[in-house]
Amino acid sequence: MVSSTETLRKYTRLLKQKYEDEVFKNDFDSLLSYYYEKIKNCSEGLDEEKDQWILEKLDKAFNLQFLQGYMTFDELHNVNNDLFGNPEGSSYDDVFEELPIIINQLFEGHQKELANVPDVNLFAMDVLTEKADMLLNDILQATFTEFLHYGMCYAFIDKYSDVLQRTDWFKLQDFKGISFLTPQVFMVPSESGLTKELLTYDLFGWSGSPQLSTKWVGRLELNPYDTLSENINVHLMLSDILASFEKDLIISILNSMIVNTVKAAQNEKKIMLDVFNVSTTKSYITELSMAANVEA
Repeated sequence: MVSSTETLRKYTRLLKQKYEDEVFKNDFDSLLSYYYEKIKNCSEGLDEEKDQWILEKLDKAFNLQFLQGYMTFDELHNVNNDLFGNPEGSSYDDVFEELPIIINQLFEGHQKELANVPDVNLFAMDVLTEKADMLLNDILQATFTEFLHYGMCYAFIDKYSDVLQRTDWFKLQDFKGISFLTPQVFMVPSESGLTKELLTYDLFGWSGSPQLSTKWVGRLELNPYDTLSENINVHLMLSDILASFEKDLIISILNSMIVNTVKAAQNEKKIMLDVFNVSTTKSYITELSMAANVEA
C-alpha cells in the first residue's frame, strides 16, 4: 500500500489537474453518480433525509479509494512496467475488465490490505455503528473496492493512452469486443455466435466487482433485418441479481442503440422490447420510440 504523505500529496495534485480535463471529469462524475444511486437504492435502511451525513461523506470516501488505486498502480508500474503486458490495440473497456483480474492475481490473499485507507475505514465503521445494517455495509465495502480498481484502471489508461482506443458504439452492426453499459455490467457477443441477421449478446458482471465478478447477468437478442414479422421483436433477459434501478439504466442505454441498429438496417417497423426478469418469470413488453439518431 502506498501511504507516504509526500506521495499522497503528489497524486492528489495530479488528480486535481486531471479533473480539469472534460473527458475525465465526465467519466469520474458518471462513476460517482452511479454508485451514489446504487447505495441509495440498494439499502432499504438508508433514509436520504435522516442519513444525509452518510451521503455527504460518500464523495470523499470514493475519491480516496480512487486515489489509492491510482497511486498504487502508478508505483507498481514504476517498479516493474512489464507486469501488465503490452496493451497496444486494446480499448478502454478491455482495460476495465482485464486489469482487475491481473491485480487480484498479483495480490491474491492481500486485497483487503491493498484497499486499506484509514479515513474510509473509519467512515465505514461509523456507518455500521449508526445503522447496524449489514447489507449497507456490504454494499459500501464492495463499492470502495470497485473505486480502487477504477483508480488503477485510469492510471493504466494514462500510462498507455497513445496506444489505447476509446470506443463508443451507436449501433450493434459496428459492435466488437466488449462494451460497458454501466460501471458494473458489460456486454459481449454471445459465444453461440452471431449470424448475419440474428444479433445475440451476453451481459456479465465486471471483474472488478466483488459481488458481480464473472456472473452472467443478461442477454440481448434481436433481428433488425426481419421483414416477415409484424414488428421487430427484441428480447432482453436481465438477472434479478441486478437492482431495479440498474435494470432501468441498462434498458435506457440499450434503447437508443437498438433503435439505431434497426434504422441502420433500413427497417421502419415498430420495435417491441420484451424484457424478461430471470428467475421471476415476469416479463413486460414496451414499444421503443424511433426518435434516436443514427451516428455515422
